[in-house]
Amino acid sequence: MIRMSFFYNIGIVSLLTMYMGLAPIDVETIPVLTLFFLVLTLVFSFYKKHGIDRLEMYVLFYMILIIGAGLWGFFINGYVSIIYAIKYLIGPVCFIASYREGKNVSVITLAFMVCAMLVYVLSAILFGESLVGGVLNIDGRYLESRFSILTKEPSYFVFYFFLVVVLLDLIGSRSCVIYSRAKWLFILKFCLLILAVLSGSAYVYGMVFIYLILFSYFTTKRIILYRIFISIILLTIFLGFLLFGEGTRFHHILNVLWGVLSGGFELNSIIYSQETSGSTRFILNYMALAIPFTVDIFGLGFGGFSENWTYLANESFIDIGEHEVLMRGLAFSPQTYFTSLVADIGILALLVIPIFSQGNISDSALDRHGLLAKYYIIVGVIIFMLFQCQISNPIPWIAIAYIKKGFYK
Repeated sequence: MIRMSFFYNIGIVSLLTMYMGLAPIDVETIPVLTLFFLVLTLVFSFYKKHGIDRLEMYVLFYMILIIGAGLWGFFINGYVSIIYAIKYLIGPVCFIASYREGKNVSVITLAFMVCAMLVYVLSAILFGESLVGGVLNIDGRYLESRFSILTKEPSYFVFYFFLVVVLLDLIGSRSCVIYSRAKWLFILKFCLLILAVLSGSAYVYGMVFIYLILFSYFTTKRIILYRIFISIILLTIFLGFLLFGEGTRFHHILNVLWGVLSGGFELNSIIYSQETSGSTRFILNYMALAIPFTVDIFGLGFGGFSENWTYLANESFIDIGEHEVLMRGLAFSPQTYFTSLVADIGILALLVIPIFSQGNISDSALDRHGLLAKYYIIVGVIIFMLFQCQISNPIPWIAIAYIKKGFYK
């Protein structure tokens, strides 16, 4: 008989396909296979484990709210409201599946994911990334000296890095981890760091930097060693600034940061000319968060932001005519799950917060690897929910399930 853990592990592996456009709808991130296998996991889990706890009950209540808002929005914004409701429901479904069965993720699953990404990079080097991406149906943004590793653009690799490194630390925190397995965990982490460097994304580098800071804090007992480790990290960044050369994204971000610290750049200059790519995300998210205060306390309905974003920009005092990206006049939308939810249902979006903040396991119940995973998840999810992460990307939801008390029962 096939065990539930098999379906869950296949669901985690199939996250690598979520940018391959496997569904005939205009959605950037479509985790069709992941959703299929995790729903199967849930069906068998509910059949085997009767009853649900309070956290699962609350998540189901939240999902009913989303379904109701989607049906109500159908009469305002049409079918786009139903599509948004489906996108909002993907994360909670994956959360419950991970909450129940996530502890069964195996090292083999993670090793397969890392190997698949390494094979992609090797194939891209040999045959060209545009060709390899075309074969895999990834309509990506391919850039010289940077790799969009099984994603549509280099920065999206941050989600794969985040999830795999968290799971490696969770596996490392389990009791009786034998030396040979610990060695494999280290090798997989090292391969992940290589992939992160090859992505050439400042977003990825930032999340790697945060991980290394937390790693040094939770795994180094002596403060002097901690300081030495931090110094090495900072020195590595400085050397990277010198070695990566001009024209790279990494070089550009560091140049902007230096301009800020030295007083060479004003805030308006950074937003409208120096860093238009990153500032676009901040502006759109700011506009979404301002909607309950400037337009409607209960939001614009599912999909309403894209239809009214130019009006919202005026209400938020954003001069889109001066912004290199926003002046193109595309149908922009908020860049994260939470900011998009605020734009759509206003203050009711606050109902999602208890899912992330309540029922977390205490620090005293975890070893150093568990603590590292817990706090990296917390920091990562906050960044993903406030800066950039596609609405239908389930990885933040999957990760947050791993720090709940019920997950460890």
